[in-house]
Amino acid sequence: MPFPPSARQPLTRVRVARVTTALVLALGCTLGVALSVGSVSIPFNEIVRALVGDPGLSSSTKAIILDIRLPRVLLAIIVGGGLSVAGVAFQAILRNPLAEPYILGISSGGTVGAMLAIGLAFGGLFMLPVSSFLGALIVTILVYRLAHRHGRLDSTALLLSGIMVGAFVNAIILLFAALFNQEMRHTLLWLLGNLSTANLSQVVVVLPVVLMSAGILFFLAPQFNLIATGDETAEQLGVDVARLRRLSYLLGSLMTGAVVSVSGVIGFVGLIIPHICRLTLGPDHRLLFPASFLFGGIFLLWADVISRTVIAPTEIPVGVITAAIGAPLFVYLLRRG
Repeated sequence: MPFPPSARQPLTRVRVARVTTALVLALGCTLGVALSVGSVSIPFNEIVRALVGDPGLSSSTKAIILDIRLPRVLLAIIVGGGLSVAGVAFQAILRNPLAEPYILGISSGGTVGAMLAIGLAFGGLFMLPVSSFLGALIVTILVYRLAHRHGRLDSTALLLSGIMVGAFVNAIILLFAALFNQEMRHTLLWLLGNLSTANLSQVVVVLPVVLMSAGILFFLAPQFNLIATGDETAEQLGVDVARLRRLSYLLGSLMTGAVVSVSGVIGFVGLIIPHICRLTLGPDHRLLFPASFLFGGIFLLWADVISRTVIAPTEIPVGVITAAIGAPLFVYLLRRG
């Protein structure tokens, strides 16, 4: 089996409600902390006053909370949740615990698409995520084709193909950085993963894409549970396995492309979070999808808090924090086979 068996209690609506409520409360608390801390600490009562539009609050405090930190923390939730859900989907359909957008090269493909749009002056509110999605989709199709052997999908070959294609695409990214040298610093931040340029326009564009894609995957959760038993068994139980895989690749690429267009390459979130949720909550995708989305948002919020406070006022790109946590876990999973 690719995943450890679960001895957790059977899933019920009450358990789903309890876990979801607990994670929503944890997300709310983390959101409050993320809005409060930074190069300038802001008390919680002033955060509440800013959110409710208190006219007596100073304009500088309002600007810090509403124009700088609020878009950033909302984007962190969206990016963390989207990457985590994509990781759950990829690991399920490939039955490989190491599958996730970063390792499969999909994040790098999205970055190439976004950088090409910027370099050719096609960047914009909607063109950037569209270009990023197309780049992610092209890499997904390429990796998928390379991993087919004798008419069957080899999950190990898929993982190796993703790493190989990702390395090649990263070379293209560096080439673009050299050609469009005026964007060099922005490119470097993009390669390392960065949320410092977040704004509400990005949130408005990316949020519907992530919520729609995650919602469809959650609706298909029972089919993901069946496919875990094997393709033949799932097909006998009425699951169109090939269609589910194609749709999952499409939705995973769509989410990855959307979040990469605003955050750059943030690796290992789609690897870490699904494993933590699977080991603590069990493998049932009816709970795994929403729990991974919420916990992914919590995780990236804390990573972002660390990135902008550990050596304040200088910021560490958030992708560096997630890689520092995710890379050792990746090695550990490889050693476990």
